[in-house]
Order: sequence, then C-alpha cells, then structure tokens
Amino acid sequence: MRAKHEEDKETFENKIKQMREQLTEKETTPTVENDKTNEKQATDKKQSVGDFSNHIHVLKVRLAKIIATNKGKKKLMDQYVKNVAAMKDAFEQIREATGISSIEETVNAFIKAEEQNYSLYNYVNNLGTDTDHLEEQNREIKEQIERIIQRGKLNDEERDNMRSKMENECNNLIDSINKANAETEAARRMFRKVQQHVEMMVEMFKRSKFYLSVATKMNYDEGFIFSESNIVSFLAELEEYICSLITYTAFKRDDP
Repeated sequence: MRAKHEEDKETFENKIKQMREQLTEKETTPTVENDKTNEKQATDKKQSVGDFSNHIHVLKVRLAKIIATNKGKKKLMDQYVKNVAAMKDAFEQIREATGISSIEETVNAFIKAEEQNYSLYNYVNNLGTDTDHLEEQNREIKEQIERIIQRGKLNDEERDNMRSKMENECNNLIDSINKANAETEAARRMFRKVQQHVEMMVEMFKRSKFYLSVATKMNYDEGFIFSESNIVSFLAELEEYICSLITYTAFKRDDP
C-alpha cells in the first residue's frame, strides 16, 4: 500500500506539472483580436496556474482522503483478523477435545453429528407422539375402570334398572341399524330401476349426435350397476345431454 501510494503521488505530480506547462504555453501566445477577451482569458489562466501551483494543498487533501480510506480498510482488516483468530481458537479447542487435527475431518465429523442429532430429534418427537397416544388410552381405560367399580357398588335393583336401560338402548340401536339397512336397500332398488332408463336415454342422445363439453363420458359395460359412489357421475352425463336438448328445442322454437 505504501508503494502504491508513492506511485500514485508521483503520477499525480507529473500530471500537475504537465498541466502547468500547458497553461503557461497558452498564456505566452496572445492573439491580436478581442484584447479585452484575451486579457480576461489570460487572467483566468493565471488564476488556474495559481490554483495548480499550490499543489501542496491538493496533495494534502489527497493524502487526507487516502488516510481516511486506509483507516476504513484497517478497521475491516482488524475485524477480519479478529474473526480468524476466534475461528482458530475454536478449532484448537475442537482439536484438543476430539484429537482430530484436520479441518476437513472436523467438518465431516460435525456434519455426521448434525445428521445424528436430527435423527434423534425426529425419534424423540415420535416417542412424544406415542406417549401422548398411550396417555389418552390410559385415561380412557381408567374411566372404564371407574365406571365398572361404580357399577359393582350398585344394589340388585339398580343393576336391574341399568341392565334394562342398556337393553333398551341396544334395541333402539338395532332398530336404527335395520331401518338404515332398509333405506339403503330401497335406494339400491331405486338405482337399479333408474339405471336401465338412464342407459337407454344416454344411448339415444349419442345416436342423435349430442356431445358432452363438461361432464365425463361414462362407460355402460355389461354387468355394471349404479351405486352410491358412481351414480352422480352417470346422472351428470345425462343431465348435460338433457340441458343440450332443452337448449336445442328452445332455439328451434325461437324461445329465449
């Protein structure tokens, strides 16, 4: 940096010297016309020469700027050296604790340790989830035990009343299940009844050159049946065909 400063200083002095020589040459060659203008230009040139003749002041300003820049660089360098020293001390402590002298081996060992820590962290989280689940099961079992103990303390009449109440609840549940099964079977019979009409209408729409633009074209293979899971798709296809037919009929009749 010192050598670079000396080189810049010498270059700067040479440039100032050349500029002073050029201004002096221009000052010694006056023109004939416009004396007043020439006198003014000569005065400006003299002032410029005077400004550049004070090269010590310019060099001082330049030197102050370089010193300020060097102070900033020195501050950054000191911080960098401080960080390097801290890292060196940390690696020395790691080397003394582990016995590994290579920085690359230390980094690899650290990465492996981090991977193991991450695996252990996930394992601990899984154990925590399992623990919560087991605690919930234990709570439910304890509640059941408490209910059994309370029932054991009941007398014969209370037991008979509780047995009768539970039997009634069981019968009600059985009735509800049978009713739901009957409704399901009725819905399935309705699906089978509707299926043949839907298939017939869809086939007629296809022969009439109606096309789908939104719904999915369904496949009526032999042996298929309508169910709770697919009937919506089959009816959506028929619905779009019917909407197309209504639109076509209204257009044909000029009905808005």
